[in-house]
Amino acid sequence: MGIRTSGTVRTTTATGWKVVFMFISLRRQQAKEINWSQGWSQLRNKGINPIRLLVFSIVLVLAFCTSAHAAFLNNGLSIRALGMGNACVAVSQGASAWACNPAGLAGASRVELESFYTQLLTGLDSVDISENFASLAAPAGKYLGIGAYWFRMRGVSLYEEQTGSLGIAVDFGSVLRMSPVKIGMNAKYLQAQFTLDERTLDDQVFSNGRASSAVAFDVGLLAGQVVPKEGGFTFGAVARNLGEPNIGLYNSDRIPGEYQVGICYWPGSLLILNSYVIEEPAIAVDVSYRNGYLNFHIGWEHWFLNHTFGMRIGANRNQVTCGFSYDNAWTRSFDLGIDYAFIFPFEMTGTYGTHRASVFMRFGRQGR
Repeated sequence: MGIRTSGTVRTTTATGWKVVFMFISLRRQQAKEINWSQGWSQLRNKGINPIRLLVFSIVLVLAFCTSAHAAFLNNGLSIRALGMGNACVAVSQGASAWACNPAGLAGASRVELESFYTQLLTGLDSVDISENFASLAAPAGKYLGIGAYWFRMRGVSLYEEQTGSLGIAVDFGSVLRMSPVKIGMNAKYLQAQFTLDERTLDDQVFSNGRASSAVAFDVGLLAGQVVPKEGGFTFGAVARNLGEPNIGLYNSDRIPGEYQVGICYWPGSLLILNSYVIEEPAIAVDVSYRNGYLNFHIGWEHWFLNHTFGMRIGANRNQVTCGFSYDNAWTRSFDLGIDYAFIFPFEMTGTYGTHRASVFMRFGRQGR
């Protein structure tokens, strides 16, 4: 459905269940004379769209769950990171990767843009679940990087969440003339919103309004040095949703903090069969913790043909992933490419996996 959970949903808040039951009760008078054994066709004849009702109920439960807290997870904003099993905090690069670790902004040497649009559950009647994302990263002087991103998840025209973020990072290592140490921070504005009709306007669940918002902060660290063709090590750490912002409508519903650390080994360029050069190979291992759920991530990435094609594979406790990139320098000051990732979940049956792709652009001459 495009709603990413960090673990198995074990409990939900009273608010989540109350909204689900409230929505279902709105249809009770219409449905009470239905012979349920006659299937969904009779539901539609009574003016009820069962797919719409089912998906909306799932969206609400996941949006308010306290154990997994599916709402406002950002571990799918970087397609590159998805292809590596989200082992991303020590390899944060590019216009979207800094959503994994804001310290990666300090490594921006050109203006970079990246965006994607995903339509989920296509083909189902009256179901419209989509995700939009756009991101910008740019250098702001010799030691500074700045960035911004916007993300929206829209479910069945009834529930929507949006995140807007501004970030800044400083390369303190270069400033202090020591080993590279980058520190970054994101400030995020979060908003959740429901679309109501005449039968839900007076329900007490929405007595405080149909939308809620909050501000959250992420901080990140990226250290280490990689020498071209020789390799090295990098280390990353990030803390997300500091302060655990309250996004609840009726009751308090705090988004839990998320913490992730990782290390990446860059072995340097490798020569295979005396002809095939593997460029910038990277092996990343991360550990993440969110609301009692501990996850392990591992990923591999390499490039070839002068950094034109990239390949990735990864896994974590929830899924196995793979991906590729195509990065073409059309002119000396303009690059255009795509990132692609395939995600196959372990805990979901009846699915062939999820495909995600983004388009990125770079402008200006290589700096720094």
